[in-house]
Amino acid sequence: MIQAETRQETQRFAFGWSDFMMAGFVLMLIGYFLPWFKLQSVGLTLIGLDISEWLKFLPQFDTGELPNRNWFYLPPICLGAMVILWSVLTDAEGRRGWIMSGLGLVLALIAMPAFEVLPLNGEKFAATGEWLFRFAGIGLVSLLAVGRPLLARIPSKLLVGLVAAVALVSAVFPARLLWLSRSAYIFWLRLTPNPGIGFMLHMLAVLLILIGAIKFFRS
Repeated sequence: MIQAETRQETQRFAFGWSDFMMAGFVLMLIGYFLPWFKLQSVGLTLIGLDISEWLKFLPQFDTGELPNRNWFYLPPICLGAMVILWSVLTDAEGRRGWIMSGLGLVLALIAMPAFEVLPLNGEKFAATGEWLFRFAGIGLVSLLAVGRPLLARIPSKLLVGLVAAVALVSAVFPARLLWLSRSAYIFWLRLTPNPGIGFMLHMLAVLLILIGAIKFFRS
């Protein structure tokens, strides 16, 4: 009797695949608003949301030597997509699933350019290409949110695989750009920036999501 109760308590506090993913989502969101990039010698600290705007001043971005700086807006877009896919896995037809899909869309909108710079008139229309990447990502997340009934028809293993793939994308591209821009800072400013706690939390979040995917496939 005691052993049975102990086993039930252990199962109650055990982390399942969904819990790992949810923890990863929360850490990814928190990490995006914490420092990703630190230049301690000049007191400059950039959070994930702002790093793209600051790095545009590097000459390498103007000359095209560095990749599109908008890769730093991938985390909220990827997070929104993953939350929607996860909601289909955990509650395909329930009200909670639709609420989580709406939340996923809201998360993706973090990457939306400021209202003041949107191409709302003819003079600014030419600048649309600068934000095309973000508009396309948000549009894709919107399609996922609206197309939940179709996503529910996809095998669960494929959906989990998609979540894992999106998590990797959210880690690889920003990390690569962060490393390349770090080298540019060292070359031009003779300063050595360091990754911040926000970036570390982002990578930990991706690891948790991948662990959740592995646990799903092994269950």
